Amino acid sequence: GDARAKRRDIEAFGGEIFYKDSLALVLENPGMAEKDDTLRGDTLYLFISSGVDSVVAVNGKGIYVEEKGENRVEGRRIVVHIKEGKTEKVVVTGEAEGCYSETESRGTR
Repeated sequence: GDARAKRRDIEAFGGEIFYKDSLALVLENPGMAEKDDTLRGDTLYLFISSGVDSVVAVNGKGIYVEEKGENRVEGRRIVVHIKEGKTEKVVVTGEAEGCYSETESRGTR
């Protein structure tokens, strides 16, 4: 998309981004990137205080790259909790699907 917003290591992009107080709404093929991780959905909501605290993707798909592998998740709602500019926790609800390789992640999940 043409609209982009960056806060520390996190960048949101889409056709349009609307801000109100501590909420950013990203529309039209929205996405978010943090280093090698990406999150996409029909709509993204970014909750912002001193940095991006959490992101909600409606009808989302996410790819999270670890040192030795790649994890993919998909669901009606993906909530990414962020601490100090890094993904801390991912919660997927509604028709949730996930895929990871035990060999690649060395069985740490």
